[in-house]
Amino acid sequence: MESSSSRPASLSALVHAPIHLSDSPYSKNTPSFLAPLADNLFFQPSLSDETFSSWHACVIKSIKDLYADKIFSSFQQLSDKFNLPRRDFFRYLQIRSFARKHTLIFLTYQQLLLLTPF
Repeated sequence: MESSSSRPASLSALVHAPIHLSDSPYSKNTPSFLAPLADNLFFQPSLSDETFSSWHACVIKSIKDLYADKIFSSFQQLSDKFNLPRRDFFRYLQIRSFARKHTLIFLTYQQLLLLTPF
């Protein structure tokens, strides 16, 4: 029953999965920027929503593809670049939330403006 309700994870998702090496405060369990968006065990929406597979076909294959010049892209930027439909905005919010929680560096354009001296 379970196998029919979810898709299998990709091998790439497992290769780029966070691995807990120690309880050191200096080690952080973070997925790689190369972790795929589609069929990723650590990003649950990608296992049940085909949208992330269609993004994979649009060349948005991993977390790093959501960044431009080290800044997390807005939905409008991604939509313009990859021709994403407006109905994918909720999926964008899901992956943005995941990236904010699980990556070491998460910076938006608005945050960059706050850090830039006048």
